[in-house]
Amino acid sequence: MELLTKEMKQCIEACVVCERVCKETMMHCLHHGGKHANPQHIGLLNGCASLCRASAELMVTTPTFSKQQYALCVQICIACAEDCNKFDEEFMKECGKVCRDCAKVCEKMSAY
Repeated sequence: MELLTKEMKQCIEACVVCERVCKETMMHCLHHGGKHANPQHIGLLNGCASLCRASAELMVTTPTFSKQQYALCVQICIACAEDCNKFDEEFMKECGKVCRDCAKVCEKMSAY
């Protein structure tokens, strides 16, 4: 089994954090209601959380196939960040920041 590099471990950690924050944000949005609970917004948060979880798992179990996964993770994290940043709340901005940070780490990994 291939050992995980420092960069891979950082990417796994970023994905795990992003998954958690997206889930927390999704629950916040559903509780808040209104435009926060827009189905497309909730779907994007849920999709980002799911893809980040899957990306972290794939990096651990099958690192040779992860390059394509990193690229997908970058795309959904950027889309989720942009969507969260449309809101004025600090809570939402924090989710956007976490998603953008995850995208940056995954983007570096997609170049390997």
